[in-house]
Amino acid sequence: MPTDTKPPTRMGKKELQDALLALGYTNEQLLDGEGKKLKRPALLEKLQAHKQGEEGLAVLSTVQEEDDDTGVVVGPDAKDLTDDFGEPLVVEDTDPPTPSDPGWTQYVLGKFLEDEVDGQNPRVEGLRRVAGELVGELIEEGCDLVAAPTEENRFRACAKAWGVFLTPEGREKRFEALADAHSENCFEDYATYLVAMADTRAKGRMYRNALCLRRVVAAEEVSKTVATAADIQQGGPIHTSQISMIRLISDRHGFKISEVLDGLAITYELNDQTGDVNLQSLSYEDALAAASEMRKMKEQKGDK
Repeated sequence: MPTDTKPPTRMGKKELQDALLALGYTNEQLLDGEGKKLKRPALLEKLQAHKQGEEGLAVLSTVQEEDDDTGVVVGPDAKDLTDDFGEPLVVEDTDPPTPSDPGWTQYVLGKFLEDEVDGQNPRVEGLRRVAGELVGELIEEGCDLVAAPTEENRFRACAKAWGVFLTPEGREKRFEALADAHSENCFEDYATYLVAMADTRAKGRMYRNALCLRRVVAAEEVSKTVATAADIQQGGPIHTSQISMIRLISDRHGFKISEVLDGLAITYELNDQTGDVNLQSLSYEDALAAASEMRKMKEQKGDK
């Protein structure tokens, strides 16, 4: 039977590919997010969507029957789906987990890009992006200073972060979180930036709350206590708190990390995706040297 008259549900994988290419699709459009060729069910959906005049939308089955024994969802044309060898295809229900499912945390952590985590700790910008994907559109975000560091409060800064998301159902959901920063829960290098640290930590907690993450600490929340428990030793790799501190000083004072490291003759790697310095390639001593140099640069610049 000619391909142009054969129903899509009767086409094999190669026939579906050829039909889509004939309709003007490129080879790149027939690849998934990992650069691999689309499987037959995805090709079938794309072709059927095109024929319905809704390119890019999957065909929605109007009737579904679920086999109580296998948990397999069967649509009206499921009996016609076959693989490249002519064997019937089984289409399984692969709905993502919900926040109450045991696998929710791992599902969320799998959404972060390589440059959005420091070790096992997601960074605030990554939390913000993933929250926008899984919770809804972020329509408002802010952070209020609850307490400025003074002698009366033993130089403790406290901030409250808040964010409002518009869910896919059209409802607004607000999340809030408090965080503090002081000499006892920050490394010495952060002493000048207590308000900024409290602000960033509060935002990290707010996004964690929005994502319903448990037992996950944002990179910017790592404290002196946590670092001590991690048994930092000379000669070891850079610690998460050092990464956060270097980024904080760099962003606040406009220092280019690559130039600082070049000036110290420190060898480093670049992130393949962003081209930025991969701080995880530094050693603990290299990080100390970089932080010390940036403090000197700050003093010479006259910044506070």
